[in-house]
Amino acid sequence: MTGKRMWLVGACLVTGACRVKPPVPTQVAPPPTPALQEEDIRPLEQPQLEIVDLRETPSVDKKRVTLTGTLRNHGTGATHSLLVRVEARDENDDVLLSAEATPSTEEVAPGDTVTFTVTIENRPDVSRYHVETLAQ
Repeated sequence: MTGKRMWLVGACLVTGACRVKPPVPTQVAPPPTPALQEEDIRPLEQPQLEIVDLRETPSVDKKRVTLTGTLRNHGTGATHSLLVRVEARDENDDVLLSAEATPSTEEVAPGDTVTFTVTIENRPDVSRYHVETLAQ
């Protein structure tokens, strides 16, 4: 090695100029905030059942009565489970008997109908029937 090179190597070692400098970190910009957009809010879809028919058929021996009814879904959503409860009431609106009716299906689409039947004791003090539905 020549004297000049030796001097440069020595100068590098003394001053630390030969050290590799770490790269200067570049700053990364945060991602842009997405633009706000309007979304259409869909109305809540719910079934709405209405009793459109209720028939009473006494048994041959007149000891029991079978109630057959029809429900129509006027709502915006289908039912996924359906419970129909029938109460026999007297003229004072007191409940004399109650029973759960069996629907023909538990899934009723908007605009569709479903039938139900229930058989209960035929009592002379029954003046009317009250039907309730619970749909989900």
